[in-house]
Amino acid sequence: RAFADERVTWLEGRCLSYGGPATWPFMEILLGWLGADVGEPPIALRTKARARLGPLLGSALEEVLPALGRLLRLGLESDRPAGDVTDAYLRWLQALALRRPLVVVLDDAHWADSATRELAERVLGSTDRLPLALVVAQESVPSSEGARLRMRALGDFGHRTTELVLGPLSDEDAERLLAGSFPADVQVDERTRSGLVREAEGNPLYLEELARAVLDGALER
Repeated sequence: RAFADERVTWLEGRCLSYGGPATWPFMEILLGWLGADVGEPPIALRTKARARLGPLLGSALEEVLPALGRLLRLGLESDRPAGDVTDAYLRWLQALALRRPLVVVLDDAHWADSATRELAERVLGSTDRLPLALVVAQESVPSSEGARLRMRALGDFGHRTTELVLGPLSDEDAERLLAGSFPADVQVDERTRSGLVREAEGNPLYLEELARAVLDGALER
């Protein structure tokens, strides 16, 4: 994301380990783009939706807005019936992609539900005709919806699908990551550093969390 800078529109959603609403990561993506939070008062969300979607969609706003409102579990007043949610979502993404290249990130896809996987497959199909990249991050769980999405990408879009398999960090790389996780004025003894590297077992996110716990004084030996 840091490399993308302002050259692309970056949208990111995370699948939840405990389930949550169907297609949650795509709801999270839309909410983030609207500058809205979960549980925000409906009137505030409606105002933000019209303010942001109006300039983007123009005359198509009243066609797309009711369906997007349904995705957000929000009643949005309109003279037209709500259409298909997936079609409306893809029209929104298309409008964004026509402004500048678009990156849609689906994180922790091994926890995706079937509705999320189906919508992700539709987004994947849009990459044929739009400057749009779908980035999927997941653990290898063969029976998951994320695994089905991976097979669809490799099977139908293999000519332009790139797969990066990430293994655990080496102890040397973990040491370098750990060194950058502490401020310059914080001294951590070698025994503690070695213990953190050993405990993290090459998982960079866990290592960063352990370093943060050290800084907060919350880590139990």
